[in-house]
Amino acid sequence: MKLLLTALLLTSLSAKAQMEKFEGVWTSPTSSYFTTIMYNEEKDQFKIINFSFKEDEVIYEKITKVEDDKIFTSLHNESNSYSVNVIYELLNDDQILCVFEGDINRRVAITRMPMDKNYD
Repeated sequence: MKLLLTALLLTSLSAKAQMEKFEGVWTSPTSSYFTTIMYNEEKDQFKIINFSFKEDEVIYEKITKVEDDKIFTSLHNESNSYSVNVIYELLNDDQILCVFEGDINRRVAITRMPMDKNYD
């Protein structure tokens, strides 16, 4: 029984560490938008916000599902009326693959922006 509890605890800690790898500000040379991914450990919940200084706009994404190394969202951009479903797949510690399906269909790799980790 102790072995089972230990295995469950280690699995939980590993999943939490994987989820925290998504946190950060991400960017791509193909877009003026920055994607901010936040993870609230207490609520076990993600928040994804896109913003652009060039477009002077903020777009919130709705989280629809979370799996091991993927986050599924839906997004509606009111300024141009396009709607997409997005899959964020963690490629490594510094890259995420975004798969857009809907009014825009494409795959884009976004890269983590370097940040000072003293904000904890």
